[in-house]
Amino acid sequence: MNRLFLLSVLTFCSVMYSCNDDDVVEERVYLEKESGFEKTYGGTESDELNSIVEQQNFLYSLGYTNSLGDMNGDFYLVKTDLEGNSIWEKTFGSAQLDVGYRIVKSTDGNLFLLGATEKANAGNRDIQLYKVDTDGNLIWEKSWGGAGQEIAETLIETSNSEILIAATTSSIGNGGRDIYLTWLSAQGNILREKTYGRSGDDGASDLLEIENGKLLVFGYTSSYGATSRDFYLLQLNANGDSLWGKRYGGNDYEESWRIVKTKNNNYLLHGHSAKTDPNHNMYSVLVDSLGNTIWEREYGGSEHDGGHSALVNANGNFILLGRSMSFGQQRQMLFVELSESGNLITQEDFGTAKNDWGNEIIEVGNSYYIVGHSDGFSDQGDNDGYLMRKLK
Repeated sequence: MNRLFLLSVLTFCSVMYSCNDDDVVEERVYLEKESGFEKTYGGTESDELNSIVEQQNFLYSLGYTNSLGDMNGDFYLVKTDLEGNSIWEKTFGSAQLDVGYRIVKSTDGNLFLLGATEKANAGNRDIQLYKVDTDGNLIWEKSWGGAGQEIAETLIETSNSEILIAATTSSIGNGGRDIYLTWLSAQGNILREKTYGRSGDDGASDLLEIENGKLLVFGYTSSYGATSRDFYLLQLNANGDSLWGKRYGGNDYEESWRIVKTKNNNYLLHGHSAKTDPNHNMYSVLVDSLGNTIWEREYGGSEHDGGHSALVNANGNFILLGRSMSFGQQRQMLFVELSESGNLITQEDFGTAKNDWGNEIIEVGNSYYIVGHSDGFSDQGDNDGYLMRKLK
């Protein structure tokens, strides 16, 4: 049954009033379930999409491109409709390397583009932040950093209308790397900054504001008694003063990526772990509001597997996204759905016969949208920016 025929049936039913509402709904759902897709963006060089948001029924995806803009790499912003059709694509950056990591919707209806630049730091990366409108027009931009390297990870707007950025720094602090938070005004001016960590390597991966303006910073630590590198959860008060910090993982390496809040006010920590498999598994830990472990889960096979993104879907279940070399010919995307009690609902791997990488997943209506990069669509072997729509 092709799409043209179904549309004709729906039109006939509407005109003749001969179909009931249930028939129309069933045909519409059938059409929606046919519309999963995968699409690529970019040019003949390497391109990647790292983050995605939905705004007023459009998708905005952020990454970097070597195909468009400056050859050293620029921020790459792509606007599409919900079917993945490109509306426009824009680049932002300097004559040096610029990389977009995270896109966040602002409370005034615009967009923040967060990433890194090497424009003023002789090969070391500084934090780069753009604020743009939904047509991609620049509102303002800021960059800052020290003599070492700053890697920005995420951004939130706090309840007192400040912009808060979580990053990792090797310029200031107590060790080789430290967790680095910067508070900005609504106009992008730095209000204050703080670092957290000890003599080992410590870094930030994600950030949430919780009750009473308190903050949860999710990252990693090789300090505080860690034998290698562990998940690290740090709670701060609204002024950024440390309240407590806790480690999670085994004796080997953990890599932190995302924290999400559940409907029951628990928190899921998501990433990689070598706790039971030296090649790494996708690894998730559910903790309560005091950081106490409720359960932990691992997924993967005998090869390298890891988690990159997570969300709580409309049904209250966890959706986990990562990468896997255990189930496909090369690197595939790994998709897991869990109940909040930690019971497995589904596990899937998907991708092309080459390498595919999913960086972030969002839920919009009856669909999940995944962005990343893939070389499965290029004869030259270069990565393309990748967008996949997965129907529920």
